[in-house]
Amino acid sequence: MNVVNKTNAIRKIRLEICSLLTPIDGQSMTTTQMQMVNVLAGQTGGLFPVLFLDRVSRARHRSLIPRSFLDLELGPGATRQLTWTQAATDTLQASFDLARQTAARPWEAERAKTGTAQCQPMY
Repeated sequence: MNVVNKTNAIRKIRLEICSLLTPIDGQSMTTTQMQMVNVLAGQTGGLFPVLFLDRVSRARHRSLIPRSFLDLELGPGATRQLTWTQAATDTLQASFDLARQTAARPWEAERAKTGTAQCQPMY
C-alpha cells in the first residue's frame, strides 16, 4: 500500500491493523514480539495465524481487539510504501517466516505482471 501526501502541509497519520480470532479451541489473536518485530498471532485448528506489518510498529492490546499501529509523518508530496501480510501454518515460527518472506517480495513487479492497480489514498 502506498500512502501519498498530496498536500502542501505535513500530515501525521496513524495506520492501525487489527485482527480478531475467536477459536473454539486455541488462542485468540494477541500482540507478541518475534525477532524484535511486533506481530499479532493466535492459534486455532492446528494453525498459527500471524499478521505482520513490514515497518517497525508498536502493539496495543488495551482494547477488545489486538492491534499493531504505525505512526507516520509525511512531508508535502511525500510517499511511503507499506506492506502487511498474514500467514497461517502449523507452527508459529513458520507462519512468521512466511509472512515476513511474503512482505519482502517485489510487489511492484508482481502488480506490473498482473496489471493490478495500487491503492493511493489522498490526504
